[in-house]
Amino acid sequence: MKILVVGVGPWNDIQYGNNVMTNWFEGYNAEFANIYVHAGYPCNSMCEKYMQITDSMMMHSIIGRRAGKIFSMTYAEQKNYNKREGLFVQNTNLEKRAKSLPVDIANLAKDSVWLLGRIDKIALKKFVQDFNPDIVFCHHVFNFNFWRVERLVRKFTKAPMVAFTGDSEASLNRVSYSPLFWIRQITLNRLFKKHIKLFEHYFTFCEDQARRYEILSGKPASTLYKCADFVDKFESKPVGKPIHLVYAGNIIYNRWETLAVLADALEIINKDGEKMVLDIYTNTQLTPEMAKRLKNRRGTIVHGRVAPSELVEIYKRADIALHIESFTKKYRLDTKDSFSTKIVDLMSSTCAIMAVCWKYHNGLQYLQREDAAICISDLTKVQEMLQRICNNPSVIQSYARKAWECGKRNHTREAIQNHITEVFEKAIQNNQTK
Repeated sequence: MKILVVGVGPWNDIQYGNNVMTNWFEGYNAEFANIYVHAGYPCNSMCEKYMQITDSMMMHSIIGRRAGKIFSMTYAEQKNYNKREGLFVQNTNLEKRAKSLPVDIANLAKDSVWLLGRIDKIALKKFVQDFNPDIVFCHHVFNFNFWRVERLVRKFTKAPMVAFTGDSEASLNRVSYSPLFWIRQITLNRLFKKHIKLFEHYFTFCEDQARRYEILSGKPASTLYKCADFVDKFESKPVGKPIHLVYAGNIIYNRWETLAVLADALEIINKDGEKMVLDIYTNTQLTPEMAKRLKNRRGTIVHGRVAPSELVEIYKRADIALHIESFTKKYRLDTKDSFSTKIVDLMSSTCAIMAVCWKYHNGLQYLQREDAAICISDLTKVQEMLQRICNNPSVIQSYARKAWECGKRNHTREAIQNHITEVFEKAIQNNQTK
């Protein structure tokens, strides 16, 4: 099978630690090509053929050369390039200036550039038709710029298109006091109702969202989760003294406030001696407020980002792996349909999972349904739950097993890839009968 992947960022397993594309397709019997619309270069073992269109290219194309760059890179070349030049070498002054603007103004500027800019359609058509895909897989975002590329790809190939999203894309249930935000969101929402009909199938992280998209598009939709390799037999490990909690990931979207509640609780629990410790590994630059709440606390230590291979070893030494989300209303609504790819990694980590999230968050509800994690949906109950675990540490071993069993049941590589294959083959078959 020949799969054309259309995505936003470069297919880079170093830059994007969740490596979800490689996770889905590693060992898959297919040839890949990739079109992406962001600065940076790829780094993965799956794909060597690329076409790149960036904001900067589109900006210059208004009065100059049309936007689009075709190139090939072996995996060895990709690794050497990223090691030598750095992940974000292509970030131009334009991208840097855009990041300094308020989000809504930056989005408006980008939309304008992509509306006025000129894509090299001849090059894009050649890239698509030379590859001649059997299926087009779109790692989809709710973005006018990206949709323009998707529509052009649709024009240049008869192959069916399948989409995936990990976000609450079309929802108008958001919090913002910016008129620009609402003008853009309502406009995109209306356009999306037409755009979604491009796809033969829509993957999401959320069952409720999949059902909504089925109604909206008249096409099938289903959940697609990350997969992991699970050993044949679960092996329990003794609980540490003190009990060791680990959080790894960014702490943006006010996730740090949830971690701060945990840090507050640990200070109280540890006042008569160290019973429980929390290590935080993040590449998020701490603000003074974050540092005040998280650093120099009894039982809590903040570290920088670590490599995925090192993190595996950290989890092996830990007892509880944390999945946390913000309880701030704006971010609750923004992430409601999300399912952190990290959750599946935690299932295979040998740790128990503790999820501290808003009660309607999709990830928390999934873990509750599967009884795969210690779940806390009320921040006032954090200290009480941690104390209960201290008093009865055997619950850690119980939930470590439950997390692994859930992963073994729902997230094996074989099961996930079989689902992908079934959807792709059905889309191809349906397309041939039209």
